[in-house]
Amino acid sequence: MSLRNMRGTAAWMAVVAFVIQPQLLLAEHLPTASELPIRVVDVALGANGTLTGQLLDRQGRQLPISQIVVTNGHETWKTYTNEQGHFRLEGLVGSTYQVQAVGQTQIVRAWSEGTAPPQASKSLLLVHDNSVVLGQNCGAPACGSPVCGSGVCGAKNPLANPLIFGGLVAAAIAIPVAINNSDDDPSSP
Repeated sequence: MSLRNMRGTAAWMAVVAFVIQPQLLLAEHLPTASELPIRVVDVALGANGTLTGQLLDRQGRQLPISQIVVTNGHETWKTYTNEQGHFRLEGLVGSTYQVQAVGQTQIVRAWSEGTAPPQASKSLLLVHDNSVVLGQNCGAPACGSPVCGSGVCGAKNPLANPLIFGGLVAAAIAIPVAINNSDDDPSSP
């Protein structure tokens, strides 16, 4: 195989590697958001078993007068957020709780006062319609994400589409190789 053929083959291999998403080729089944494991949050309870927190939307705005339901499977506590989206529940003990607010569910490992690990938060932050999964926004449009499915990205952010980005990278590799190959003149003595 000549050097020219090897360069051409390498350029095409680069194009294929960047354009075809290996995750999609190798995955038997892509998980949906409901199939992904739920993240457990550690929260330190305050005095008297107080759980405090705030409910926000994805833009960081407070969600006032929203119901918060906390359950451990045996008992259920209910409260509402105030005008700033803050809530407070007393009488909890160190345990695992399911916290629900406006259709969102969060699993909380609550620690009694003085027993929480250093990484535990002092209060719980709940984000309504938090569809960010593995750092990828799975809302419409999906932008071809292997996590969210292979939708078509809107014109606002075309570089977010891995096919377009991969094509640009492959072109950045293939064009200089092609220019270099065109300088080779096999008819010269």
